[in-house]
Amino acid sequence: MKLIIFLSVASFAVMIVMVAQALRQEMRRKNAMNSAKDKAIQIERKEEVIEEMKKVMKGIGPKLQSVIQLTEGLKKKKDEAQVEKNAVEERLNTCNKEREEIEKTKAEVTESLGKLKNDHGEAKENAQKAIEDLKQKILNRDSAICALVDQTKAEARKLCGLGDGAGN
Repeated sequence: MKLIIFLSVASFAVMIVMVAQALRQEMRRKNAMNSAKDKAIQIERKEEVIEEMKKVMKGIGPKLQSVIQLTEGLKKKKDEAQVEKNAVEERLNTCNKEREEIEKTKAEVTESLGKLKNDHGEAKENAQKAIEDLKQKILNRDSAICALVDQTKAEARKLCGLGDGAGN
């Protein structure tokens, strides 16, 4: 009987161990199932977020294209403005060079005009001196002629400024 009791106790102990093992496995299975459900829920949420992001990206795509086109348009305008600026600067430099040349020419003309006025004044003075010299020579010549001419003739008196001789 001892054997029966021993076998019964042993069977009971093995059964308890097996039940405990079965309970432990069931708990692990439930934990695994709960974990799998949690992970599935997380994955589902992440997929929803991804879908929302895709929708946002699709909405941003056309806007991004318009921004890219606007940027390209602005770049073209900037390039055109730079080209125009360069052309204006070139025209400004040309105008400045022309102005400098005109100022140089003006200075030269002013200087030449001043020299011309000085030369004209000197020429006028020289001409006046020459005229005075010629007048003096003519008077000297006339005096010399008058000294040599016969004063009795009317023409000679007229030339020498003595009068007709009728009133003398």
